Amino acid sequence: MSADLPRILLVDDNKLNLVLLIDMLQDMAVTPIIAESGSEALELASRHEFALIMIDVDMPQMNGYQVLNQLAADPKTAETPVIFMSPNLHLAESQSHSTILSPVDLLQKPINPELLRDKVEKYLALHERYRFLSKHYSDNVRTHSSTPEGMLALNREGHIVYANPSAVAMLRTKLPSLLGLYFETLLERQTHEVAPTWQKSVLYQACEDSKTTKVEHTLFWCGDGHKLIVSFIAYPLTEEARAMSKVHTLIVFSELQNQKYSDERLSSLVRYDPLTRLTNRDSFEEMTQVALESNNSGEVIGVLLWNLDHFDYINESLGQEIGNQLLKAIAQRLSNCLPPKASLARIGGDEFAMLLPALPNIQLALTTAHALLTVFKGSFLVGGHEIFVAASAGIATYPEAGNCVETLMRNADRALKTAKSAGRGRVEIYNNGISMANVANYQLATQLHQVLAREELFLQYKPVINLSSTRLCGVEAQLYWRRSEIGVMRVSEFQDIAEESGVMPAIGEWMLLKACENWKSWNLDQTDLRLRLRLSLVHLLYRGFDAALEKVMRRTGMNPSNLEFEISEANLNRDNLAAFIVLFKSLNARGIRIILDDFGSNYLTLATLNDVEFHGVKLGGNFLRSTLATPRCEVVLKSVIDIAHQYGAEVTAAEVIRGDQIALLRKLGCDTGSLFDSEFLSEDVPKRILQDQM
Repeated sequence: MSADLPRILLVDDNKLNLVLLIDMLQDMAVTPIIAESGSEALELASRHEFALIMIDVDMPQMNGYQVLNQLAADPKTAETPVIFMSPNLHLAESQSHSTILSPVDLLQKPINPELLRDKVEKYLALHERYRFLSKHYSDNVRTHSSTPEGMLALNREGHIVYANPSAVAMLRTKLPSLLGLYFETLLERQTHEVAPTWQKSVLYQACEDSKTTKVEHTLFWCGDGHKLIVSFIAYPLTEEARAMSKVHTLIVFSELQNQKYSDERLSSLVRYDPLTRLTNRDSFEEMTQVALESNNSGEVIGVLLWNLDHFDYINESLGQEIGNQLLKAIAQRLSNCLPPKASLARIGGDEFAMLLPALPNIQLALTTAHALLTVFKGSFLVGGHEIFVAASAGIATYPEAGNCVETLMRNADRALKTAKSAGRGRVEIYNNGISMANVANYQLATQLHQVLAREELFLQYKPVINLSSTRLCGVEAQLYWRRSEIGVMRVSEFQDIAEESGVMPAIGEWMLLKACENWKSWNLDQTDLRLRLRLSLVHLLYRGFDAALEKVMRRTGMNPSNLEFEISEANLNRDNLAAFIVLFKSLNARGIRIILDDFGSNYLTLATLNDVEFHGVKLGGNFLRSTLATPRCEVVLKSVIDIAHQYGAEVTAAEVIRGDQIALLRKLGCDTGSLFDSEFLSEDVPKRILQDQM
């Protein structure tokens, strides 16, 4: 590679990981340089200029945090953007704020290649555009004080277009969250007068007059809900510098520490949420710590986290102001229902926390949480709107779920996520089962990252028959994982973890390519048979899917009219339906048929079927088994089949096994069925097809 290309330093003690990273970057115009230890990384950083440094957090001898601190201590490397790579982003995020600096971004291990390339492209573009700006800051603005200085670059509209790593660290966020943010959004409005537009602000007017403006102390909102006491200076750029950097104003700020202010209102604001006037996260954690230290009676201490369900829909449809008024109303209603000695806090966004400091038993924490759920059964009248909103809660108790504040908060959050994934509008209490599931899921995710390299995936094929003629009309690919030392797993057993860990697109692409290669080897293009693939919606909506599909079609010469994609209705929701409709139209234009699996299981209304004219629907195995076991099964099945036919969709019955079932489904008008007890390896499929044609 050319030495003129921007250099990226890749730091990982695992050689295989370094090889994988280099392979992911091979098509990019960069020069990757590797280091297998923290000390080697520091030595290379002292000799070379890097546009970006990517560091594995968990390295022996010198971990990622230690490397980051030493980079921050050297003026030559302090402003080089650093991305942390870790299998546990939550832990990396929480620990990074205890360092001198923090990473500008994070990447989840196992690493998604497309996401990696997207981030690298973004930071290289920023590096190239603001190389001049960084030098201008170092030469003309930086005060070289003993405390870190954050630098924010604003355009003429007052939006942040660049932030140095020190600013990212102090604001407890990541660079992507700052870019495009209106600067005055950071300002605590009770300590700083905010102008209606940036052009009318004192800072803008001063910079237009080439004057420097200093604000002695104010509060900045941080990304995690904390407030930062700062002083800042707004520096105007010369016309030449503005033309070269597309930047109008530089904001340079530093944190004010260990200072006593006579302004009691400022001190109070640091401890309270200004919107709801509830305790904020810092104060809540302090109260929890006091409760733990003063607990001598062995009583249970409960930490409850509440999160509103689909609160973003309210902000999107009614506006942020209505959303803020709703949060205030919810805070008031919860406050009115607090048990004795309990404390309530708003710890960020639409999340609330409650401390129950003296409980006789764990059950009372659960009872309290369920009682408070009734708060959300009634509507809220806000700004002339009647709003219904639900909430989910997670509970962690001392000493069963932890004996320190950090552990209790983390485990309450885990329980909250379990409540949401279990259907929302419910309460979950942390227990060892959740902990064991987290460990098992992590191990599974780690192994899934290696399945392609180890060639542990394989396909089998299930016949799909025409129920009228009982002749073959297609084959359905079934994905399996031959997991070492454990045995074979169906895709349904690992798909959720594969989606969460970011490897599902790669697995889905392998499945698509392998199935199409098999199909071509069977020479079935000139038949009316079809190849059916059940693909993850995460894979289908992945940004690189169109390009990957086109690559597979060119490589295999697959005829799109022979191809069917199954997607599960259970995975469609309000958040992804619009994107799916765009995808559906694109696939339909190619000639690929789309089948809706688990028909009637979740979100889609009949009206939606007018917008998405599925070529077929599939009645899931669980639905069929439960329906066939009831006396009125014929009435139910006939109704469902007729509805699908009225929308122009063929109906497939999943997991048909007995002749009497075939006869009944044929009688009710079902079109096709996939045979539950018959699966074939790729090499056996031609024999099955030949047998069917005889």
